[in-house]
Amino acid sequence: MRTEVVSDVVLEDGTRVITKANMTIVIISPDGKKEIRKPDEGVVQMLPDGTRIYSAPDGTISETRPKNLRPLNVISTSADENAQLLSNFAHTPFILDDVRYQSVEGFYVGLKYSNQDERRKMNKLFGAEAKRAGKAAKPTETEYGGTTIKLGSTEHHALIKRAIKAKIEQNQEVLKALLDSYPRELVHLTGRPDPPNTNFPSSVFVRILTELRDEFMSRQKQA
Repeated sequence: MRTEVVSDVVLEDGTRVITKANMTIVIISPDGKKEIRKPDEGVVQMLPDGTRIYSAPDGTISETRPKNLRPLNVISTSADENAQLLSNFAHTPFILDDVRYQSVEGFYVGLKYSNQDERRKMNKLFGAEAKRAGKAAKPTETEYGGTTIKLGSTEHHALIKRAIKAKIEQNQEVLKALLDSYPRELVHLTGRPDPPNTNFPSSVFVRILTELRDEFMSRQKQA
């Protein structure tokens, strides 16, 4: 049952102030911001973008953002199917330079091996199995297409970006997941910091995904 409205006043600046019988006061600003003040229950502010800010009587402040404004954590264990698909662990086969890979992780791990037979084995892997397969290998450089590339270099990251781009282009469900993630910030938080000697930091991974999202969104607008 709705509480009876005692007064509903619009101030000179356009702010609307509603007072209810239970002494709850609702303040609506001209820009759409809503503030709800309840006796002994603190203050709730509702911003135009859907963000909810609650100020408790003890001074504690909490903020709840709508899903489309929360960061999307791109990890394989996410409950969000889009995040799972965008993860390098995902089983999303693609072809790059006439070679077939089962996942970006398999491609990434394969670069750690100079032996072509070992590399072909890595190409068939995905998920945690692919990651485990590359743990023992600690090279500082790799060879691809007849070129020697230092692992962790700009060239190395550009090569991984090509693999991720091929995965997106050749798997429509991945492309949809990437486009549907907009405008959310893409992050990669596993609960542990990146190893100090990692060749592919989380920050580089999400930057690549964000750049590719911008590129594919631009393509879609031009189509």
